[in-house]
Amino acid sequence: GRQPDQLAEGGGDPLPGAAARMLWLLGGGLAFIILVQFLGFIVPAALCGVGVARSFDATLSWRTGAICLAIAAAFWVVFAAGLGVGLGPAFPGLA
Repeated sequence: GRQPDQLAEGGGDPLPGAAARMLWLLGGGLAFIILVQFLGFIVPAALCGVGVARSFDATLSWRTGAICLAIAAAFWVVFAAGLGVGLGPAFPGLA
């Protein structure tokens, strides 16, 4: 039920809060960059996903976190374990 900031039709206004949405987006990316060396790949990627989801007006809930965690884990399994792309360990202490 929510509309994007860019309107397809004239005569309307974008949703308020564009600055807050941008901060959620950038904050999620920054959290990933800072935490990936300390927490491995999956947890920081999930936090990044939560920031991206929140920037698109998703609610902050356990469901959003669980979905982002599942997506991050799936990406790690496919790319790091399956294809051999160097994403680092899934969790700290794992080689």
